[in-house]
Amino acid sequence: MNLCLIDPFKQSDVPEAVEYYLVDPKNIKSNCASFNRRGTLLAVGCASPIGKILVWDFDTKKIVRTLYHHNGCVNSISWSRNGKKLLTASNDGSLVLWDLPTSKILYSLVLESPILFAEFHPRNNDLCLIVLQTKGTDPILLNFKTSEQIPLNIKSLVTSYIKKEENSKGTIPTSVNSNYNGMATFASFNRKGEKIFFGDSCGMISVLDFKSMTIDRQFKIASSNTTVKQIEFSRNHRYMLVSSSDKVLRLISLESTNLYQLIREYQDSVNRMHWKKCCFSSNNEYVVGGMNHKSIHSIFIWSVSGSLVKDLEGPKEGLVDVIWHPLRPIIVSISFTGVIYVWTAYFEENWSSFAPDFQELEENLEYVENEDEFDVKDSDNENNSETNGIGHNPYKKIKTQQELNEKNSEEEEFVDVDHNDRITEFSSDEEEDLFCFSAIDDRYVSNVKLDDPRHPLYEKYHQKDKENPSTLSSTSTTTIQKKEEIQKKEKSTKKERSSDSKKRK
Repeated sequence: MNLCLIDPFKQSDVPEAVEYYLVDPKNIKSNCASFNRRGTLLAVGCASPIGKILVWDFDTKKIVRTLYHHNGCVNSISWSRNGKKLLTASNDGSLVLWDLPTSKILYSLVLESPILFAEFHPRNNDLCLIVLQTKGTDPILLNFKTSEQIPLNIKSLVTSYIKKEENSKGTIPTSVNSNYNGMATFASFNRKGEKIFFGDSCGMISVLDFKSMTIDRQFKIASSNTTVKQIEFSRNHRYMLVSSSDKVLRLISLESTNLYQLIREYQDSVNRMHWKKCCFSSNNEYVVGGMNHKSIHSIFIWSVSGSLVKDLEGPKEGLVDVIWHPLRPIIVSISFTGVIYVWTAYFEENWSSFAPDFQELEENLEYVENEDEFDVKDSDNENNSETNGIGHNPYKKIKTQQELNEKNSEEEEFVDVDHNDRITEFSSDEEEDLFCFSAIDDRYVSNVKLDDPRHPLYEKYHQKDKENPSTLSSTSTTTIQKKEEIQKKEKSTKKERSSDSKKRK
């Protein structure tokens, strides 16, 4: 779909119904999903026993990559900024850095604890943040080049920050809690990677400055027995959405005027259920929350102002993950059965953007042809009075080479095929353009060899061998016969040479 054709005044910016769904060909359940920055590719992590990763072309709805390495359920997927690399984390403690153009593994690591969440640094692809699933374990900052693992203990960072402030100013800073005893349960970079936000088991949010690696601020969002489960940031970096164990989604301001102030709370007042996942819309105007229920596939959409816009009800099965498309009003949700549902909104293409005089007809009209509309005009008539509006006769003969060159120079238009123009629909105020690779290449469809039955093209290339099992034996016999004939010819030539030499002597 061409984004330039969408009329923003006629289309709805909120998804309304399921348009289609995606299913793994081998019926392996999906567990998590993530879009690249343009929304052209959708990476899906599968559940146990085969923790493979599928990369779908979202426009053609085809699988362009199938990656195998994990032995457990894939819990997290993160795209690099340029779209070339993919970071996946599994329940078996394995972390893998993939090179998508070649389907090769660039880096792999196995930890003792299951990995709950992992993401790239927004501006540095050599760094990533890892959140472990076991309670009491600190988040880890990993450097892919040096393999250095830096544990981020909030308590030690807070105490060191307090000591520095006491030594320099002589007072305890009010921005942090001196009696802090919490444990980190979630961590995430902000949109620019300048800060790391930690959520803990005491209802606190700790802000770490990435350059100085010191605690910048701490603020409380809920009671002391509330656990922070997820932290999301809007694309314009004005809001932060926090999901906690008290069944409430909290919208927090990141603007300088009211920094880290609670704007409003969202919750389901009817069912009183926990939230499985939450996210922002692509236009930063809506907040999405997926309900955590075994038999209800419900997605709530609120506006930032606080009103409930939509309550999307899907099939009678629970929800595992929900994400919003980076550019379009599309929601992708995953059910307990592993089916990927795509929710879309109404849109209408505006074809008049190509020509101002273009008119869209509600019904087909019979066209009345003029008498001389399609008559062939005589090009030899130099005295033709009709002109093309520029002031010269278009049917006049070109007599000299100079006139021919002038006419060709008027018709030629410069077309730049070496550079990519920046598309406004694919960019934002704070981010530059990105690289998109050609995903359709049979050589790099998967990281396993073609002889492996797990390869998606294994059946395609081995179907002939299954239909004609004698082909292998026949080909082998023909090659042997050819070798024998070559050897016989060589022997005969040697004998002839030896006989000729004897005759000469």
